[in-house]
Amino acid sequence: MIKMKIVARPALSVMILALLAITAGCSGKEATAPKKDKLIVVTSIFPVADIIRNVGGKRIEVIALVQPGQSPHTYEPLPREMELMSRADVFATVGFGLEFWADKMLANAQNPKLIKLVYADYVKPVGSADEHEGKYNPHIWLSPKIAMVMAEKTRDALSRAMPAAAPEFAANCEAYTKELKRLDAWTISRLSKLKNRKFVSFHSAWDYLSRDYGIVQAGSIEEFPGKEPTPEKLARLVEETRKLRVKTIFAEPQFNPKVAETLANEAGVSVATLDPMGDPNTPDRNTYIKLMEYNIKSLEKALK
Repeated sequence: MIKMKIVARPALSVMILALLAITAGCSGKEATAPKKDKLIVVTSIFPVADIIRNVGGKRIEVIALVQPGQSPHTYEPLPREMELMSRADVFATVGFGLEFWADKMLANAQNPKLIKLVYADYVKPVGSADEHEGKYNPHIWLSPKIAMVMAEKTRDALSRAMPAAAPEFAANCEAYTKELKRLDAWTISRLSKLKNRKFVSFHSAWDYLSRDYGIVQAGSIEEFPGKEPTPEKLARLVEETRKLRVKTIFAEPQFNPKVAETLANEAGVSVATLDPMGDPNTPDRNTYIKLMEYNIKSLEKALK
């Protein structure tokens, strides 16, 4: 019996290895999943989505659940939006009760790899449980100083989700923070010159802006958005507006302005608009920075 020693040729070895690689690629469980080009980031509202977009850049796809014209206080998730959570990489929420529906979405997502970012965890709160769904006022994004913190925490969360892109997220965050610092300085220069610093808002969305920039939100029309004030509440507001010599009452685009107009007529003051939410389809409010510039100019014009 003759024994034969088989020596594979180098070229043949390469071909065999290539075939094995192709076979492994088609074999289901043994195959390595392809690397994702983009992270899916889900958040609640447009201004927060824009902050995230500036930090994430081309590495992310960010989706805001609350559509233009809607309010997060009255939003209800649709089935397709619930399903989206099962595919998301990061879920970024404001917190402090703004997204009262978030726990339900997370419970149904069944996505153990989902990274959760709650911006309110990094903010000193204001407000009370009487005026909001949660324990504190959730409108933190309406202060440019807090927006800088939100950008940093976004950078950290995205870096956890995609470590290979961490240097890119850091560079984006640094560049965007410079823009936010310019917005902060511009806001100080505009609001610090006002002699009349008191106003009445549609609801108490402006507590953080007031705290950080020295203006006074003297009252609000609705204790909670969507809950119209009683005649007794309106009468008290008229009296307080006259007593405090408030010159302007602000309505919001997301809600019917008739109540604000009625109060203004009774108190003999003017009506203007502040927009806490923005709109990607409105040129002067289609980024977070433009939105805040719009609001600061509106405050300055009305209080001047």
